[in-house]
Parts: sequence; C-alpha cells; structure tokens
Amino acid sequence: MSRRTGQNGTIEERNGAWRGRFLVDVPGQMERQKRSVVLGVKKEMTKSEAKRKLREIIRQEGIDLPTYVIPSTESLVREYSSGSRRTL
Repeated sequence: MSRRTGQNGTIEERNGAWRGRFLVDVPGQMERQKRSVVLGVKKEMTKSEAKRKLREIIRQEGIDLPTYVIPSTESLVREYSSGSRRTL
C-alpha cells in the first residue's frame, strides 16, 4: 500500500522555533486531525535536524509503518461485513 499524504510532515519556522506538522487518523472519523509539535529552537538546530526529529516523532506514532491500519476504515469494514450499515 502506498503512503498517504501527510505522513512525512512539514517543517516551518515560527517565532524562532522549528515546528513540525503532520496528520493523524482519528478512530471513528473520516477526517484526519492536524498535529503540530515544537521541535526545537532555530538557533540550536538546523532545518535538517528538525526534519530528522519530526520523522522520528512520526515513526514513534507508528503512522509511517507499512502495517499501519487506518482506524476509521477498520470500523467501517466491520459495519459493512456485519450488515448493520445501509448502502446508499
């Protein structure tokens, strides 16, 4: 399965600090939630170091793993297989 958009994250400089942004799947919702984390002060860290730190945070969340299952699709599959969900 190919990667979904938002799994690499983006880096931006805001108020003298590097901030990383990425998307997280929320169980029971079709829309993904935007997450933002402060990675470090710009004076003490380069943009490349900030990217590496963001990749590590995303890896710890488990979002970029090939075995990752999107929570919202897992519940939809169960509903369809049990016949409790109506078709449009």
